[in-house]
Amino acid sequence: MSQQRIVTVYRVVFWAILLFVLQQSLTPIPASVFHSIWDKWLHLIAWFGVSTSAYMAYGYQRQQYRIFIVIVIVAAIVECGQLMVAGRVFFGPGYCCQHTGVCIGLGGG
Repeated sequence: MSQQRIVTVYRVVFWAILLFVLQQSLTPIPASVFHSIWDKWLHLIAWFGVSTSAYMAYGYQRQQYRIFIVIVIVAAIVECGQLMVAGRVFFGPGYCCQHTGVCIGLGGG
């Protein structure tokens, strides 16, 4: 498989993961879930997956800081977007876990 095809596959995987995370983040769910530690782990794992796949698709050393900035902005928009979804709230620890996942995901690059 050529390098261009591999990059194309990585980009498709990135967009699929991002769309899945967005859909899951902006779907109404019962508020009782927010106080569970597992919800914070889900934030961390989801945004780790987004940032790692973004690095594989668009990354490389010269653009890593741009990817970090864009993903942090998208994560902040998604967390703020939860204010408009019934049953969802903006929650500081969830926001911190998102950014921790992004940092861990891009930290290996």
